[in-house]
Amino acid sequence: MAMFQNRHRRVILETPSFCAWWNWWAYSSTTALVWIAAYGSIERHLLIFHNGIMATRKRRFFLHILPMLTAIVCSYTFYFVVIVFHSCDDYWDYTALLCLLPCYIYSESTVALYDFVMHTMMPLSIVTVANVALVIRVLWQKRNQHGDWQRKWKLAAHLILIAIFFMITWYPLAINNMLIDYPFVMIYYRYRRVIPATPSFCLWWNWWVYSLTAAFIWVAAWGSIDRHLLIFHNGVMATRRRRFVFHTLPMLIATIYPYIFYFIVIILNSCENYWDYNYVFCLQPCFGYSQPTVALYDFVMHTMIPLSIVTVANVALVIRVLWQKRNQQRDWQRKWKLAAHLILIAIYFMITWYPEAINNIVYIYTSSPVSVSLQVKYFFFLPAILEMTLPMVSLFFLPDFKRTVFRFRQTTVRPVTFNLQTMTARRL
Repeated sequence: MAMFQNRHRRVILETPSFCAWWNWWAYSSTTALVWIAAYGSIERHLLIFHNGIMATRKRRFFLHILPMLTAIVCSYTFYFVVIVFHSCDDYWDYTALLCLLPCYIYSESTVALYDFVMHTMMPLSIVTVANVALVIRVLWQKRNQHGDWQRKWKLAAHLILIAIFFMITWYPLAINNMLIDYPFVMIYYRYRRVIPATPSFCLWWNWWVYSLTAAFIWVAAWGSIDRHLLIFHNGVMATRRRRFVFHTLPMLIATIYPYIFYFIVIILNSCENYWDYNYVFCLQPCFGYSQPTVALYDFVMHTMIPLSIVTVANVALVIRVLWQKRNQQRDWQRKWKLAAHLILIAIYFMITWYPEAINNIVYIYTSSPVSVSLQVKYFFFLPAILEMTLPMVSLFFLPDFKRTVFRFRQTTVRPVTFNLQTMTARRL
């Protein structure tokens, strides 16, 4: 429905009842999701540090199922009352997303404040505090296990480095899309025109989008190579100098180089740009259609090579792992999960990046307006699917994820003491 509104600049059904239903459903679903995430953060403490509290079916109902049901039912009930049954007058705008706002937000300040505190600030604070507290409790309980501490700390440091690595490589692109790309794209689809419609803005927008996209894919490419070094040649990272040369320096080059390249070919280029403010991204910079050599270099260096590296490196890693572990049958299931995960990453990159790459090379040699339309309307947004879905899919490849999350009953084995004298007396 949101896509229909952005496409046609009007809601799909221009009736007050539809707008009330849409707002009720959107607000209720969002709040229920946030509160489920908040209670899930608390429940992790119970499962890790107080697992006996879930021993019986009754306790599991009161401490797991009931809070989740309460979060869902209360959210839908609250917004049903304040949106559908509220006595204030709604002024729906059928040209705006969600028909603008329900009336309680601008006519009932007390209800709006309660909604903000109870359904936004409080659950978000619980998620943050509970997760930070969980890390502190885990480290605090393990502080006295000196014999195993070094190994556990290395594992923890490894996991933290992986998390930081993903934050550094994924979050800039995601934040850029949320704060820069998507708002401007939504403005374009709302007004069917780039705003602000100035050459300087089009230059800046194209430079930023092209640079950050190329930096992201090159960081992902080197990360695929880096995994081979960490798994099969971990000694190459033994010293600080080697870590800088084989890890930090390539990441810096992959990040800085695209910004410099596109600053030269987009901002400082002598060719004349013909911006079309009726197209998203103002169509494309001039080097793409007036300098085929530069466009070909851009395509090969910033699309085909890194995509090929990601695909080949991940498939090669799977083959190397399976080849080395072919005789260890008891580890086969875990190794197969790793293989499936890496193959999935390679397939995801191929599906989301190769259509844009192939269409780009077709445009370089044909200058077809159909290729331009496909590029700016569809293919340029395919990589966003990778950002949104890969973390959720990767979650299912975590060790024992399904068994831990979807486990409802757990068999507990306890020693039983028999009194032989009592048993003998009963027989007699």
